[in-house]
Amino acid sequence: MRGGGVPAIKLSHMFNVIDMLPIQLKHNHETHGIDTKIGLDYSKDNSINENECILLVEGNHVTGETANIAVKMIREKFGEDAKIIYVSLTRDYTYKDSVKNICFTTWAMTTNEMKELSKEECNKLNINYNLVSVYPWENVTEELDELNNS
Repeated sequence: MRGGGVPAIKLSHMFNVIDMLPIQLKHNHETHGIDTKIGLDYSKDNSINENECILLVEGNHVTGETANIAVKMIREKFGEDAKIIYVSLTRDYTYKDSVKNICFTTWAMTTNEMKELSKEECNKLNINYNLVSVYPWENVTEELDELNNS
């Protein structure tokens, strides 16, 4: 709903998808946990056709913790056989393969937001060492406050 909402809507138009299931998870800097702001409780229908899959979209994938929680929520709602494709705009290189139990994953740009790669490693991988992703649809002040409180 937040970071992934805009790219999810764009992809839904590109793929002519009419069904959307908003989920919103947010990192809580006080508890260092993940809070569920919008779960899947509102969806009364838990059926999915065999030829359908669920496209899970996130703006900025750092560690993959929220995506893994979303995958778990989807599986609990639609069953373990649900096919899930996970995409993100950016993805921290160190955690690029951290989301499990999905069919396919891809991303647009690799980052080093967790700073687990050295500048030299980033240069070899063509990753901007200093880049921190804040998207135009996000509240810049809120995002910077979160980063500074981490």
